[in-house]
Amino acid sequence: MTRITLLTPTQLAEAFALNVYTIVTHTVRVTHAESLRPTPLPLNWIIGHILVNRDRALALLGEAPRLREAERARYAADPATLKADNAVRFDHQLRLLEHGQPDLASGLIRLSAKDWTREVSVGEHKLTLAARLFGLYTHDTYHTGQTEILRQQIETTLTGNSHLDLRRQSS
Repeated sequence: MTRITLLTPTQLAEAFALNVYTIVTHTVRVTHAESLRPTPLPLNWIIGHILVNRDRALALLGEAPRLREAERARYAADPATLKADNAVRFDHQLRLLEHGQPDLASGLIRLSAKDWTREVSVGEHKLTLAARLFGLYTHDTYHTGQTEILRQQIETTLTGNSHLDLRRQSS
């Protein structure tokens, strides 16, 4: 069994919260239609995939998932299966992220030292709960980083449409 303790539950909750802040900041002006542009992956799929990942963390913490089962299946699958008629509205995805963060944080903060070292299975692998949650966090962070790249690609493809440039908002 892999044992890893890089962060405390409180630190991990804060790290997940920073990812939500980063995502919302990167995507504040992206429309639903823009989120579906294949740039090369639709931003809508990335956010949905992050929600699937967070639902896994919520389940480990005994909290309710944010996505419905069919939505989780769609966003866990190949991004090519995402179509405009089956995509969760982008603004709703962002609300799910923001509203799910307090439950994720409270679930993490509630963990005892014994809970933190409890063994969980991921396929054939045995990990501590801490290692599994940290793995879900690193996956969350990987896709959080993609949101800025995809936002820039969306902006580039929208000729003359610079409303997505967040740097201009601060001037």
